[in-house]
Amino acid sequence: GSAGRLALAGAWPSLFVQPEGTACAAHVDAMGTHFWQVVLEGTKRWAVAPPNQTALLGPLPPRARALAAGDLFADVPGGTCGNAPGEGEGLAGLTVLRADLRRGDVIFVPAGAPHQVRNGPGPGASGPGRGGGRVVAVSANYVDGTNVRQAAREAYFAAELGAHPDVAAAHARLVESLGALEAEAEEVLREG
Repeated sequence: GSAGRLALAGAWPSLFVQPEGTACAAHVDAMGTHFWQVVLEGTKRWAVAPPNQTALLGPLPPRARALAAGDLFADVPGGTCGNAPGEGEGLAGLTVLRADLRRGDVIFVPAGAPHQVRNGPGPGASGPGRGGGRVVAVSANYVDGTNVRQAAREAYFAAELGAHPDVAAAHARLVESLGALEAEAEEVLREG
C-alpha cells in the first residue's frame, strides 16, 4: 500500500562518496527501475549491457540482484567488446557499452540492464588508481510510463517471494528453465 510507496520514495536520490579504485560487481537494479547518475567529482567507468541480454550473465535466484557470471570490463569472446584469450569466460556474444564519466557527465541505465562501475582517479592524478581521492555522484532510480509494468510485476513478486519460500524456490527453477529455453531458441534462430 501507501507505506511501501513511501518507503521506496525515501530511498532516492542517493549520494555516493567512494574512494578511487573501488568498484561494484555486475548487477541489475531492483524493482524494475530506471537509473540516472551525475558525477560531481572524480571519474567513473561504466559498463552496461542491454536488458535483453541479462540471461547471458546467469542471474542468481530471486531477490538477489547480483549476477553470477562476469566482469563486464573483461573482453568478451564473440561479443562487441573485443576478444582476449581467457578473459570474459561465460560472456560470449554479450554486447557491452562502456563509458568514462567525468564531472558533470550524466548516464542513464534502463530498467533491467546489467551494469558495473569502477571509480577512477580524479583530475591531476599521476596514474590509474593513484589519485588517492574520492569519487562523488548523485543518482536516482525511478519508474515512468516505460517501466511501470515491469516495476509493478517485480514489486508483486518481491512481496510474494518474501512471504513464501516455496514460491521463491519454484520461481528460481522457472527463471533457470526460461533462460535455458531462450538460449536454445536463439541458437536455433542463428542456425536457421
